[in-house]
Amino acid sequence: MLLYLVTQLCAKLQRRNTHDKRKNRT
Repeated sequence: MLLYLVTQLCAKLQRRNTHDKRKNRT
């Protein structure tokens, strides 16, 4: 269950930080 929560959180963060991640990639 913990893995599921972590995965969901990671996916949410990645989806929300998708723009920031690309900008931070430089």
